[in-house]
Amino acid sequence: MLSAWDTVVKNIKGMVSFLEDECIFDAQRLPSYTPIPILAALWEHLPTQPDKLGNARLLLRKFLWRAFLTSRYEQSSTSSALQDYRGLRKVICEGASEDVVPILNQESYPIPTKEMILQADWPKRKSILGRGVLAMQIKCGAEDLADGARAMVATITSKEHPREYHHLFPAAMLEDAGIADEQIFRGLNCALVTWRTNRTISDKDPITYLKERADNCALGEEEMKRRLRTHLIPYAKLAVGYNGMSDDERRGRAKNDYGAFLSVRAEILAGAAQQVCEGRTLVVNELMLESYFPGINK
Repeated sequence: MLSAWDTVVKNIKGMVSFLEDECIFDAQRLPSYTPIPILAALWEHLPTQPDKLGNARLLLRKFLWRAFLTSRYEQSSTSSALQDYRGLRKVICEGASEDVVPILNQESYPIPTKEMILQADWPKRKSILGRGVLAMQIKCGAEDLADGARAMVATITSKEHPREYHHLFPAAMLEDAGIADEQIFRGLNCALVTWRTNRTISDKDPITYLKERADNCALGEEEMKRRLRTHLIPYAKLAVGYNGMSDDERRGRAKNDYGAFLSVRAEILAGAAQQVCEGRTLVVNELMLESYFPGINK
């Protein structure tokens, strides 16, 4: 242990730096612990030649996000982790094909589809996919809707302004519309905001709090739309309100609007999942356009 200590510390530092590059900042929002020791164990085997190092880091990104978004580590994670470690090491050290890494097998562990993401759980409940969906939003910046602070190590772990999970469509409004708790507490209805912003928004319907944020922002509505895009939130499907409606009309509209919002956001996040699992950089504007105009980027 003593003779290997310097190497262990170096590998852990490399792993932490890699996680921060992928915008994984704290244990509270970590989708799965299982890939963490694998990354650290592989770090000493990374090549130093720039092109080969770039390819190795690309491989590790594919591995990490599949660990965060697929079912690979939901059961028997220890044996699965060992198999993946051995496969990844063969690719990095021996130039083997990526086919030897079980987690990269698309048929066995498919990248989540729109339908799967629609069922992603509330991120506070510690499910892998629920937190994985949130992790993609943090990777896109997840700026606070009021103060505009980007999700970074300092803001995510701040004790003065801790981040909280905010219902984009208020829970009370959805309950009144007869929607079950399991549908209200979906990952797609969640945005990470500061506790102060969460209290300010409270249970207002979406159009009310969006208008307030736009009116209070020096840069106006366009800046509000941009901040929403950093959470992969479709503004047009969220900007709904119910003033002047009867109770029955409001309930019916809220149920329809919520379903339409979840559908479009799931499509956006399914596109994001495809990109990160291929090791690509998330391009927010491209993802948002694709959800409204399928095939526009082809």
